[in-house]
Amino acid sequence: MTTITATLLTASQPQPVQVLVEDLPAGTEYQVVGLTGTGREWTIPGGQGISDGEQLRLVDLRSAINTPVRYELRAEQTTFTSNQVTVPYRPASSRDEDWVVLQSLDGSRVIPVEHWADNGAPRSYITRSATYDIHRRRRPVVVLEPASDGFSTMQVRLSRSSGRGLVEVLGLGGGLCLRTDDRTRDLPPSGLVVITGNPVSTLWTGDGGVSTSRVWDLELTWIDDPEPDTVPIVWSVDDVDALLSTMTVDQVDEFFSSMTVDEVDAFDWGNLSA
Repeated sequence: MTTITATLLTASQPQPVQVLVEDLPAGTEYQVVGLTGTGREWTIPGGQGISDGEQLRLVDLRSAINTPVRYELRAEQTTFTSNQVTVPYRPASSRDEDWVVLQSLDGSRVIPVEHWADNGAPRSYITRSATYDIHRRRRPVVVLEPASDGFSTMQVRLSRSSGRGLVEVLGLGGGLCLRTDDRTRDLPPSGLVVITGNPVSTLWTGDGGVSTSRVWDLELTWIDDPEPDTVPIVWSVDDVDALLSTMTVDQVDEFFSSMTVDEVDAFDWGNLSA
C-alpha cells in the first residue's frame, strides 16, 4: 500500500522536513506538494516525476513555519496524505508575532526578519498581451499572453548579521525563499523570489539611534524554482564521516545491522550529533 510520511530532521534551523513515499508502483506519474491548514500549497524540490518503484526520499527546506503542515502525494487519479508536522522557528532577533524568514534557495543561508513593516505589500502584475492597429479596421488585432505574477515591494528590518547574509545572497545572484506562518496578511506560506531593482537600506532609528539594524526596501519578483528536480542535500559525505569518526568499523556495522537499505538512506544523521 502506498504511503507518504513526514518527519522533522535535526540538521539545521529551521528544521528540514523529510518526506518519504513508499510502495508507489513503478511507472506511476506523481507530484508531491506541501500544504497548510488553509489549503495553500507549495512545490517540493524533486517532487514531480515518474516512480521507479523504489522509496522516494524528498527534503523540504521551504515549508511554512510555526503552523501545522502536511504533504500530499498526487499519483494519477489518487491522492495520499501524510501526517502533520510543524516546523518551529522563533529566532531571538525577531520582534514580531508575524513570523517571516528569508533564506537562500538551498537553505544554506537563513535570514531572520526582525520586523516586517506592514506597508501593504504592494504587488504589481505585468501583462504581456499586445494589440496592433490595422488599417481600415475598427478593432485591433490582439496577441494574448499570460500575465506574469509580477513583483512585490517589501520593507523589513534586519539585524547586522541578517543584513550581511542578504548581501551575500545578492552578491551570488541567488534567489530567495520567503517563508511565513500563513497568517501574515496574505503573504504566501512559501514563495520563491529574486530581488530586482535597487535594494535600499537605512539604519533603524527607532531605538534612539544606537541600533546596528537596518531597514531594507526590497523589490521581490516572484519566480518558479530554477532547479525543480534537484533534491537538497542536508548531510554531505564529510558530515557523515565526521559523525562516524569516533566509531570503529565494527561499531558502525553493529549500529546499522538491524536496518534495511531504505532505513539507512532515510536515517537522520543529526541523531548521532545529539
